[in-house]
Amino acid sequence: MDRHFVGKFYRSDLNFDETKDSIKKDIDAEIEDGNLPKIKFTIKKKYFAGGRELIVTIRKSPVELLNDNGSETEEYKKIKNKITEISNNYNFLDEDMMSDYLSTDFFFRINLSNEFYAHNNR
Repeated sequence: MDRHFVGKFYRSDLNFDETKDSIKKDIDAEIEDGNLPKIKFTIKKKYFAGGRELIVTIRKSPVELLNDNGSETEEYKKIKNKITEISNNYNFLDEDMMSDYLSTDFFFRINLSNEFYAHNNR
């Protein structure tokens, strides 16, 4: 299976801080426009051998993100999809699983702060 994309705002001349700031600005704009609920979030950079990663951590949300059994709500899935779409706008991916090849500008993930899990374990 091959996957290839180049985000519509991807630029190889952007440094990682500029990419992070652009993604944060776009998420804030989606919240302001009402396309995302008024979540509180942070974005952190991580560097490691062979790559780098952006990590979005949702700290607070006006909507439920986890069901009583700890599974993701449909609203959380929509939020994750929207934030991932924003991130992908600034990224590229070139992947060929058959030859074990992967090239990307950065890896990306979304986390929930520990408070969400503590709330579900009461």
